[in-house]
This record gives sequence, C-alpha cells and structure tokens, in this order.
Amino acid sequence: MSEVLHPKCGKTYTNNNTVGHCAACCETFFGLRAFDKHRRGAMCNVTNDALFWLDDRGRWHWGERMSDEDKARVIRR
Repeated sequence: MSEVLHPKCGKTYTNNNTVGHCAACCETFFGLRAFDKHRRGAMCNVTNDALFWLDDRGRWHWGERMSDEDKARVIRR
C-alpha cells in the first residue's frame, strides 16, 4: 500500500480499498459506507450525523464506535 498526497489540501492517506478521500471536502473516510454516507445529494455531511466519529489518524468512520475490548475480541477470531 502506498501513501497518496492530495494536492488540494496536502493531506496524505493510504491508497487502498478501505480508505477514501473526498476531493470536495478534503476529509478522509475509513470504509466505503462512511465515504458514501458523507455525501447526500450534492453536499458533504460529516459532523451532521451522530454516527460519524473521527479516529486518532484523522479518518472519519460511520457507525457505533467499538471499545478496545471489542476490538481485541474481533482481532483474536
């Protein structure tokens, strides 16, 4: 996987199938659902939805935030 630099905003993000960067609002999203949910009509909507949350890497997620215990349980499977 390689890092991509977006020339408009200068942010870098991983170029893969799980991360998307919006050229309109310059926000980065983890998962296709989060990326698709942020665009409603012709507008970007991130913070207007209570199910969006920002991780420590600056990527927006959509859905319930998992606890560290839940993450560890999923990783062990």
